[in-house]
Amino acid sequence: LELATPADTYLRTGKFAPDDMFSFWKETAAAAAAADYGIARAVGEMPRELDADGRQQFIRYEARLTEFVADLPELILCLYDLRLSGAEMLMDVLRTHPVAVVGGMIHDNPYYIPPDTLLGGTGGTDGGPAT
Repeated sequence: LELATPADTYLRTGKFAPDDMFSFWKETAAAAAAADYGIARAVGEMPRELDADGRQQFIRYEARLTEFVADLPELILCLYDLRLSGAEMLMDVLRTHPVAVVGGMIHDNPYYIPPDTLLGGTGGTDGGPAT
């Protein structure tokens, strides 16, 4: 079990950088494999220290995350607290994942929008969240 702060993960370069987080997840999967674990399991919570640009970057990151980890021996559960994130941010994030856990139940997410559609076919570099 490893516990890490946002400074160790999402903000390890001083600001939120999606590509750095993808590198982090690759490193985590490699470390789990080196330790003979079958799969890395992670729980991430949105960092509260994001400015408006950081939040937009975070939505692009979340949209790309599901497809990215599909090729890694890694399972990531993304946590969001409505009281801290706000309804608009929570709805933007909800659109980024095909599966959601609500009230302890796993559901196919009817709000899911595939990344190319959500991000306007930009692969996450220029598009923002759908509204």
